Amino acid sequence: MFSKVLAFATLALGIQAAATPKPTNTARFSDKERQALIDDGWTIVNGTGKPYYTGDDKLDKRTSGGVYMCIDAEWKGDCGYKVHPLESCIQLGSPWYHQISSIGPDQLTLLKLFKDNNCADRDWVNSYCGSGGPCLPTVYYPGVRDLSQHYFPAARNAGYYNDQIGSFWVKWTSLIPE
Repeated sequence: MFSKVLAFATLALGIQAAATPKPTNTARFSDKERQALIDDGWTIVNGTGKPYYTGDDKLDKRTSGGVYMCIDAEWKGDCGYKVHPLESCIQLGSPWYHQISSIGPDQLTLLKLFKDNNCADRDWVNSYCGSGGPCLPTVYYPGVRDLSQHYFPAARNAGYYNDQIGSFWVKWTSLIPE
């Protein structure tokens, strides 16, 4: 009888161990990339899967122009935060270029997204849409947690921008989301 109980307990523990997910490290930035980003003023964090505005102690204090982004959807994977100058084109290099799956600006900041790396459509859009109007994919606070699921229908190049962002224009806005 004891051997049957022991066999059952061993089997149960084996099933539980197989069903328990093992933690994985989703960080993909190399040490060199991580250090280069830090040297450029980025705060680099490993995504927690929680939206960045819920009180992460490293990201609590925000100012207009700040952008938080992650290479994986749902604010996971390698993530970073940096305050950028307003009314400027931010050209993304390695490791961000065409790798972003979650992006969110601070309150009072909006982002105009571009697939190229120099905000090239901006002049065309300003001429035909007025001040970057709805012709560009626009992201407001709190951001887009999964760019593969968010379609930008009003954009000149309508579509999904998951792993497609090469640059973004940082603008001030008076819109305060509820």
